[in-house]
Parts: sequence; structure tokens; C-alpha cells
Amino acid sequence: MAHNIPQQPILAHNTAQLPITQAFIWLEKGGDIFLNQNLDYECFLPYILYLYDDSQLQFLDRYLQIETIRKIISVNQNLVIPHIIKNSYPRIPLTHTTIQSQGQNVQLVSHEATTIRAVLQDVYDLVKSASVFYEMSQSRVKEYCDFIKANPLLFKYLRSDVVRNLEYYLPTILYTWDLSLLGINYKDFIRALVLLENGHILIKCMTTNNPQMFEEIAATLIDIHNHLPSDYKIHLRNMLYTMCALAPHHTFFIRMKLTDLKILPEFALELTLTSCIDVPLYLAGILARDAEWLKFNLFKTDTIATLQNRLMMTLKKELAEPVVPPTNHRNRLCVLLRIICGLNYYFHSYLNQNDLEACLQILTHAESDRLRKLYLCFLLLFWQRILSDSRIRPVFTNAFSKLVNPGNSDLYLIFAYLFNTSQFEQIQEICRETLTLDVMIAQLDNDSEAFIRAQFKEDILAKCALEIEPTTSFSGLGLSKVPQDIAFEVFYVMLTGGVFHKGRVDIQSWILRQLLQAEIPIHAKIGSLLKAYVRSIFEDHLYRSPMTKISEERIIEFFLENVTKVTPAHVLMTYYVLTFNDFAKEKKLSHIQNSDQQKTAYSPRLTELIQARRILTEAEKCDNGYAYRNIYPELLGLMASNYPEIFDVESFLIEEDREIDIPFNNDDVKNIVMTVISELEDSTESVLALKKLEAIAPEYLLIQSDSLILCLLPKLLKREQDPAMLDSIHEIWHSLYSIHPHQAALLFINAVRSEEDRGACFVERDIMLDPLVMFRCDSRVFRCPQIFQIFLKVLKFYMVGSRLRLRRAWQDELTNKDVFPLNKLNYMINSQETLLLSLLMKECETKPSDSQNPDILDQIRTAAFRFLHHMFIENMESLRNLHFLGYATDLIPLTTRRIESMHLCVFWAHELISHEDPKKQLFGLCLAGQLCEVWPMQSTFNLAKNFIIPTIRRKTLEVPENVLSDEGKTILPILVLLFNLFNNLRDEVVALLRALEDKFSSSKGYATTLGAKRKSLTFVSYLLTSINKIPKSTKMDRVREILPVTQ
Repeated sequence: MAHNIPQQPILAHNTAQLPITQAFIWLEKGGDIFLNQNLDYECFLPYILYLYDDSQLQFLDRYLQIETIRKIISVNQNLVIPHIIKNSYPRIPLTHTTIQSQGQNVQLVSHEATTIRAVLQDVYDLVKSASVFYEMSQSRVKEYCDFIKANPLLFKYLRSDVVRNLEYYLPTILYTWDLSLLGINYKDFIRALVLLENGHILIKCMTTNNPQMFEEIAATLIDIHNHLPSDYKIHLRNMLYTMCALAPHHTFFIRMKLTDLKILPEFALELTLTSCIDVPLYLAGILARDAEWLKFNLFKTDTIATLQNRLMMTLKKELAEPVVPPTNHRNRLCVLLRIICGLNYYFHSYLNQNDLEACLQILTHAESDRLRKLYLCFLLLFWQRILSDSRIRPVFTNAFSKLVNPGNSDLYLIFAYLFNTSQFEQIQEICRETLTLDVMIAQLDNDSEAFIRAQFKEDILAKCALEIEPTTSFSGLGLSKVPQDIAFEVFYVMLTGGVFHKGRVDIQSWILRQLLQAEIPIHAKIGSLLKAYVRSIFEDHLYRSPMTKISEERIIEFFLENVTKVTPAHVLMTYYVLTFNDFAKEKKLSHIQNSDQQKTAYSPRLTELIQARRILTEAEKCDNGYAYRNIYPELLGLMASNYPEIFDVESFLIEEDREIDIPFNNDDVKNIVMTVISELEDSTESVLALKKLEAIAPEYLLIQSDSLILCLLPKLLKREQDPAMLDSIHEIWHSLYSIHPHQAALLFINAVRSEEDRGACFVERDIMLDPLVMFRCDSRVFRCPQIFQIFLKVLKFYMVGSRLRLRRAWQDELTNKDVFPLNKLNYMINSQETLLLSLLMKECETKPSDSQNPDILDQIRTAAFRFLHHMFIENMESLRNLHFLGYATDLIPLTTRRIESMHLCVFWAHELISHEDPKKQLFGLCLAGQLCEVWPMQSTFNLAKNFIIPTIRRKTLEVPENVLSDEGKTILPILVLLFNLFNNLRDEVVALLRALEDKFSSSKGYATTLGAKRKSLTFVSYLLTSINKIPKSTKMDRVREILPVTQ
């Protein structure tokens, strides 16, 4: 057992050995009895007669039993063993029949042989029955013990009051006879002996007649402990006590076995008190290794009182007469103090005033860090007892203030933290770690707790707390394996508890230092700490907050100076800035004025500088997500609310598929970019250079992105299209966009500016607030598929970002009385997005130049329609708004067939048809007709029946004019579509056409009319013919004549 106390040689309290003990030791060591004939050998006679020639043992004739033993030894085992009744031992169920059968005596040649036979029969039955019951449960063993106790005739020949000289018969049988024929031996008998109430008497003869096997016999007994029911473990204890009394020098062995197996703790303590002088040493070892063994056992009050008195006497002597050297003295005090603390918890010991005062004197000897911490644990364990006594309370105050003071900043801070947060469990954990004991600390009452807290002053605490760094370990307190765990926790509690506010201390420089020095994985508490710091800037307690935010210029300087690699400082600085801005805007929305510059949000100049996508990717992927796992969910939310435009699935997939980056020198990248630009006329050379750039990780391209995009794109647009070069620039731009979409998008817009805008340079905020400027770009962008795809991604980027920026701008004006309502803002945003989509549709219209290369227009339309589909899926309202605004009707057949989400128009197309604006009605009818043709289903059938046909009827048949208008000629062919699509509408379509035919026919028989009316009739007749209906007019030649014109 580990210990620190130097000890004297271990002696028994009673140095005068008993005669039997002297003889035992002599024989155990193999001493010659002829050399020490005066020893008391009475209990050892069978052992001696077995070892020595009887003819030389005349000096043993002084013992009256010698002749009896000689007769016992002379009995021939072969005459006895055959008479042993096998399988006669008790079994379950236990009955009295066995007892009666054992009572039948068998008379042999001599009295000794007959006695030996009876004894051996009981030995056999006991051993065999014990082996059976030991294999069962403890309850069965208890049942058997109770049965033996209730039946005195059972194993009666193993009782000395029945068999005279039994102590000589047993060792003779078990040690000298070969009992293998019976399947038993002396060890089995010793194991079974525990079941008998007189086992402690019989174990003496078994031990004295085999002294060299003492430890083996003791181990055999101890091993049977777990088989015994609790009520009968006293048998084992009494047997071991008998053995210790016989051979006190073996007490330490027995105690060691008990301790190792964690059994009979009270007996082990009694042995320590009565037979050993190593009380502190033994208890120190137990508390260090097997303290739980003591926790779940009951001890006699007298035993605990004796133990405590012995320890206090040792402590007082050590304080009065310190041992030398001083190191030994301090070590002894450490051990004693730890034991006293352990006694308080495990034995519920009570220290009187004198004992407490003696323990409190240890402070004057506490010159080592270990002793001071143990002394502090003593104060904490006994604080309720000490603080309740007014006489010794000042001693506690003095001692506590000496141990926990600003000079010892670690302890001072940690206990201020623990008491201010009422973390008594953590204080308890400190004691447990220091003492290495599972102790518990009593809860303080309100007065005592207030008394303790009064020892800590806020101004001193605040200054001490600023000395905390992530490397502050608070060593030896057992608070955490990682220093930052408790360091940041302490600072966080001080901050949230208002310590810095009350101490008038600004922690901005400390926070900035932690951000810049952060390492991965970042500490779990740093996110909460930054939020608490932000909150503390805005929250004034009884007076104005001393906290200041980190300077915007300092943060901008940091981001501008560190652009090549994303570090923990980038991630944490971004997290801080976005958290601060959200908090500032929240306060503003709550109508809390932020006139103080320290409480205003950071400007767009800073937020636009943050490489949001790159930082978010780093936080997600670094160390497989482990490095920033504690702030990533919140960081993701902040990014989503401040930079929604960066959440582009395609770009995330590009980033996901990237292979391991190969480092590139910045000069090498620059040289390749210059090669591309300078050798543009040599297509082959430029393509090879661009292919090299495609293979370079975007982090290395980012520095040269200005030259690459701003210089190269305009030149590519001016040249005749080179597909290979355009494909390369498309891939390179997407690679840049995947890590820094803000910069990639802005560079693209400035690179493709029209000639009119060449003198100006767009900035991100301008485009976010007015994304319509994007369509002022070079018109060649809309007929270059690769560049147009980039344009669409940038359009989506700024559309998403614009929503947020416009809402933020509106929020900034909330304090202005003239600010318009939120619904108007939403209307403006929707109108802007609708106009953007309308402009995109306009670029899909056929232009004269498209006749030269129709495939290009088809690619442009495909890309635009795919973009529109995604927009419509994200926001169905945009689909509705675009169609209410309208676009060229010749695009309707294309949009309905190539935009998958156009079927959603069915739900509100009737509103367009019923609109009061004739142009919208016409657009709605054209759209509805195409919807019916592309998606002939119940909903389009209802649309045709309830809205399309009635509206056409109203616009053509129910008007006073007797001629078809241009609008009528546009919408009447829709009837032919409906006729071919829906069988149930054919009669209604034919009836309407016939009515129109009648309307435009001459009122006098078959007279032929001239002019517009006749053209109208001819047009209707053609429609009837197209659905296989014969017109009433017989002038079909005239119909065929007019047909080409009307078509």
C-alpha cells in the first residue's frame, strides 16, 4: 500500500509471547525440538510424533495425553476406512433420516478405532455435504447452517464434549491418513469446518499440527467467504481470530488477504488496532486504493472511536514533536490529514473542539502545495461544523483567506467562480480529486454561504481574471484534463455574473487576444463566451457598461492582411462580427436606440470583406468537423441569415468533389495567368495554360482572380467564340465561386460591363440593392452559352442577396417616421425579382442575328428555362408574378414545354383570363390553351370548360361588332386545340363556331357578303374544316383563297 510516513519496525502490542505461540514459531521455522525441549508442545503432539522417532521422545512423557495419541496413531486406516458409509451425508430436502442413520455405531477392534471411525464418518459427511451446498446459492448454505444448528446430533462426533481428545483424532486422520479413497482431504475439511459453530475451536488443532501450512490454511478459509451467508460469516471471523491469537506474527498476512479481497473490513480494522502499530499507514493505503470497501460496511462505534483517538494522538504528537527531516514531517501531516478527512466521510466521525483546533494548527506547518490543498479540503469538509462554532470561526476565516487570496490567483479565481455560481458539486469534486476519496460536502446555509462570498471582492476578481489564459491549468485541483476547459469557464462565469461590470474593467483586449491566438480544436466554451461578451456591451447594469466592441478598423486590417489561408481566428472573428450585428439589429428592432457608436452594427464595408463561403467550408471540414463542432451550428445559422446567397448546391458539390490540394507558388500562378492573357491570339497556347489553371486549387487562384477575370473575360467576348477557352474559363470561375462567391460574382459583373459603364466600377452593395444593373452588361453575354451560365448563377446570387440587403436597409430606417410599411417592402422586392425574370425572358426572344446560329439561341433558352424552373420551385409566387407581368406570346409554347414547373400555372390561369386588362386576358388565354395541350387532365379540362370557352365566346360572339378582331383571330384557334384534346367539349366548341358562322353569314339566304365580314366568316369556316365539320357556306374555293392570308 502506498504511503509517505516513515515507520518503526512493526511489533505486536503484547511483546511477551504466549508459550503456545513460542512453540508454534519454533516448529514453523523447522526448529529441532531436542534443542528446545522446554517449550509447550501439548497442542503439537500428533505433529511431533508423526515427524520424529517415538523412541527418542521420552521427554514428552510429561504430557498425560501422549499414550492416547500413540494409540490413535497406531490404528490401521485400512481397518477403518472400509466401514465408512458413503453417500450418507445430508441432501436436499433436509430431513432427520440421515441423522438417525449416522447414529448407528460400528464396533471395531479397539475403542480408538471405533472412535476414529465415528469421527471420520462425520468428517466425510461434513466435507461432502459442504461441497454440495457451496455450489448452490448463499440462501441454500444458510438453510444448511440453520439445519446443523437446529440438530445437535448432526456431526456430534466433531464436538469435543462428545469425543474426548478430539483435537488429537482430527489431525491424525486428516494429516497422516490417505483419504483419497473417500475423495476428501484436509483442505476440504477446513473449508467445511466454517459451517460448524465450534469451527474456531477445531481450527486450532488443525493449525498447530501443521504449522508450516498456516498461511495456506488461512487462505483456504478466507476464500470460502463469498459462499457464506452474512449471518454465518461470524464463524469465519472467529476462526481467523483464533489463528491470529495462535500466531500473531501472521496477522499481517491475514489482514492483507482480507484487504485484497475487500472482505470483513471491521475485523481488518480490529486486527490493525489490536495487533499492529501501523494504523496511519494501513488507513492511508486503504483510502488510496480500496476506500469504497469501507463505504458500504457498518462498524462498531467503539472501533471508530478507538481509531479516531489513535489518529488524533498521532497528529498531536506530530505537531508537538515534528520528525526530521521537514519533508518527512510534511508527508506525515499529509497522510494524517487525508485520513481524518476520510474518517469524516466513511465513518461519520465527529471531531470535538479540541480535535478541530488541533487540525486547524496544521496551517502553520503547511509549507508544501500538497499540504495546503489537503488543508483546504479539510476546511471545506468541516466548514459547516467550524462556521457554526463562533469560537473557532475566526480561525477558519484566517486560514481560508491565507489559502485563497489574490496572490494565489488560481485558487482565488476558481473558488470565487465556484462560490458565485453555487457549484458545491464542483467544490466537492475538487476535494475528491485532491483527497482521491469519494467524499461529500455538506450544503452551507444562507448565512454561511454569504459569509464565504464576502471574502471575494469584484474589483480584485476582475483584475485577476484578466490574467487567465487558455494555458491557465489550475493544476492539482482536478477540475479538467484540458486547461482551457476551466480557464474559459471561470472567465465566462465572471463575465455573466457582472464581475467585470462591477469592477469597471473592459475585457475587449482579452477577447481579441483569445480570437487571434485560438487553435483548433476550439474550446467548447468560446462560443458562449463571445456571445456573453457581445451581450455585456449592450447591457448596462447600475451604470454604463465599461465594455467596448473590437474596433472595426482592427478587424478589417486583420482580414486584409490574412487572405491566403483560413485560420481559427478567421472563423471566430466572423462568428463574433455576425453575432454582434445580429444583436445590434435585434436591439434596434426592439426600438432600443443605439446612438452609442459602441452599440452600432459593423458596417457593410466589413461584412462584405468576409470570405463567408470559404470560412464556412473550413469550419465544416476542418478535422472532419471536429475542430469547430461547438460553434458550427450557430455559425451556419448566422451565415444563412447574413449571407443566404452563398448556399448554392452546385458550388457545394464542386467543393465536395475537390481532390487534395497541391500547394502552388503565387509567382507560378501569376506567370500562368500572364501567359493566358498575353498569348490569347495563340489559341493552343492559351488553352494549355487555362487547363493548368483549372487544375490549381481555387485558394491559389484567388490572389490572381482580378487579372484572370477582369482582363480575360472582356477579351474572350470580343473574340470569335473558342469553345475550349470558354469551357476552361467557365470551370475556373466556378472553382473560384465555390470558395469566394462574393468576389467571383463581383469580378464577373465588372468584367462584362457594357461600354457605357466602362468608366464606373460596381461595388457589391450597389448591385445587391439594385440588381437590375446586371442587365446593362455586354449584350454578347446573352449569346455565349458558357458565359451566360455564369451570368445566371450571378443573377441568382444577387437576387437572393438583394432580398436580405433590402430588408436590412429597411430595418435601418425603422426609426425614421417616414419609413414605408413592411408589406410595401415585400411588394417592392417581388416586383424587382419579377422584372429581373422578365428581362431574362426578353433575352430569350428571337433576334435578327439569331438566324445565323440558331443552336446558340436554343442553348441560351435551355439554360434560362432551367434557371426559371428552379426559381419557380423555390418561390411559386415568382411564377405567378412573371406571368401576370407577361412576356412575348411566341415564347409560351416553349415555356410550357421546357419548364417543368409551368403546370403550376393551372391553379391561377383563370385569374389571368378573367383579368380586367385585355392584354392580360389575351396572354392568359394563350397560356391556358398551351397548358391544356401539354397537360390534358381534369384541372385543365375544368379550366377550358369554365374559363377558356366562356371567355372566347364573350370576346367573339357576344360583342356587337360583326367582324372578327385581331384578338379574336388569335384566340379562336384555341378552340381547335380544345376540340382535339377533350371529347366532352367538342359539342360546345362546334356550337360556338356554328354560332360565329351564323353571326358572320349574310342575313338574306345565301347572298355573298364582301369585306371584313366575309373574311371573318371564311376564317370560322376554316376552323370548322380543321375539325372535320362542313361549313354552311359553299364558297370553299373562297375559303381556300383567303386561308393563306388569314393564317
